[in-house]
Amino acid sequence: MRYADYHVHPGYSKDASGSIREYSERAVEIGLEEICFTPHLDIDPERAQLDDWIRVGGKVVSMRSNWLTLYLNEVEELRDEFESKGLRLRIGIEIDYAPDIEDELKEIIYQHPFDYVLGAVHCLDHIAISSGAESALYFRGKSLDEVLIHYFSSLSQAVSSGLFDCIAHFDGYRKYGLHHFGAEILSPPRDLVEPVLRLMMVEEVGLEINTSAFRHGQEEPYPGKVILTWAKEIGVPVLACGSDCHSVKDLGEKLDEAQRILKELGFPKTSSLKRTKVESVR
Repeated sequence: MRYADYHVHPGYSKDASGSIREYSERAVEIGLEEICFTPHLDIDPERAQLDDWIRVGGKVVSMRSNWLTLYLNEVEELRDEFESKGLRLRIGIEIDYAPDIEDELKEIIYQHPFDYVLGAVHCLDHIAISSGAESALYFRGKSLDEVLIHYFSSLSQAVSSGLFDCIAHFDGYRKYGLHHFGAEILSPPRDLVEPVLRLMMVEEVGLEINTSAFRHGQEEPYPGKVILTWAKEIGVPVLACGSDCHSVKDLGEKLDEAQRILKELGFPKTSSLKRTKVESVR
C-alpha cells in the first residue's frame, strides 16, 4: 500500500532541517504517493522575540517577510519533476492559532494559493505547551482540569475561525502533559472534547492523525483512540495522516500504523486532500 504524508516540515522552520528537494527525493525512495509541506507560521506578537523568524537560503528572516512566496515558488518549480516520478507535491502551512490575529491570518491565507491549511494550538497564555523548555511554565500550579478547559476552549476558537482545513495533533497537550500530570491526561472528559468535535462537523473542519506521538514516547497517535472513537461516532472525518516530521529521516514514519488504526475504528482510508476552508476564505 502507498501512503501520503500531509504534515512535513522542511528546513524553513526553525526547528526543522532538510530541503524541499531532499524530502521529495526521500518520498520517492520510500514509495509515498503524495506529500504536503507544512512549515510553521507563528506570528503571535506576544511571542515575536521567540518565534518571529524563519530560514530562507541559509539566512534568518522575519515571519512577516516575503518568505512564503519563495517557499511556494520552490515547491511549484519541483512539482512537474516529481509528478513524473509518481509523487504529488502539495503546498501547505501549519498555523499556530491566536484569536487576536485572525484578521492577519485570513489575509495571509487569502494572498497565497495554499493547497492545505493546518491549524494548531501550540500556545496557551502565549506559552508554548508544545515546547519542552516552556511547557512546565504553563503547567506548573495548574490542575489538569484547568489545562484541558483552557486548551479545548482555544481549540474551539480555532475551529470557529473558519481558517483551517484540518486540526493538527488534536490532543497535542499530551506531548509534555503526560510527564507532568500522569496517565490521567490520556482520558479527557467527553464533555470538553465532544463540543469541539461537533463544531468541527458544523464548520467542515477535518481531523488529522498525527504519528509524531510515537516519536514522543506515546503509545497512541494524536489524537488517541478514545477521541478518535468519539469523532467516528459524531462523523468527523479524518482528513489526513501526517508524520509531523522535522527531519528527512522521519518522513512517512508510522503512516502504516495510522492507517491500521483507521481501519480498526471503521474510518475510510484517507485519500488525496480536498480543500474546504481554504477556498471559502478566498
